[in-house]
Amino acid sequence: EDSSSYGHVLRACAFSNINDRSKKLGSEIAIRTWTEFENTDLESTSYMYVFFLQAIQHLDDPNRRNQQVEVAFLKCCQDGRVNSHVLHEFTKSASKSLFQSVVGKVLNNNNAPLPKDAASITQLLQTLPHEWTRNANIKTGWGW
Repeated sequence: EDSSSYGHVLRACAFSNINDRSKKLGSEIAIRTWTEFENTDLESTSYMYVFFLQAIQHLDDPNRRNQQVEVAFLKCCQDGRVNSHVLHEFTKSASKSLFQSVVGKVLNNNNAPLPKDAASITQLLQTLPHEWTRNANIKTGWGW
C-alpha cells in the first residue's frame, strides 16, 4: 500500500468540476479521503496537498472551507511539503484573513498581500521557513 491511490482519488476530486453537484461531491469525497489517509502511516506528497486544496475550494460553507484549508496547509508546513503549487492553491483557497494569519505571522507582516502571479508566489516561497519546504517536490513513482 502506498499513497498513490489516495493521490489519484484526490486528483479526481480536484477535477470534478463539470457542474455544481460534481464540485460539491468532489469536495466531500476529498475530505473523507484525506481523513482516511491521515489515519495511515503513509507519507504525503506535495501534490496530494495541491489536489486536496483544489478540491475543497468548492465547499459551500466558507467557514468549513477555511477550517479545512488551514488544517491541511499547517500539516503541509509541518511535513515540509510546501512548494510553489501548494502555495498557489493555498492563496486561492484561503480567505485573506486566513492567509494573513498563517503566512503573515511567519513574515512578521499582518498585512501580507496575497500573491497575484507566479513570480510573487516564487518570491514568497523563498521567504518561508526552510522547515516548510524541506521535503517539497519529492516525486513518487507516479511523478507526484
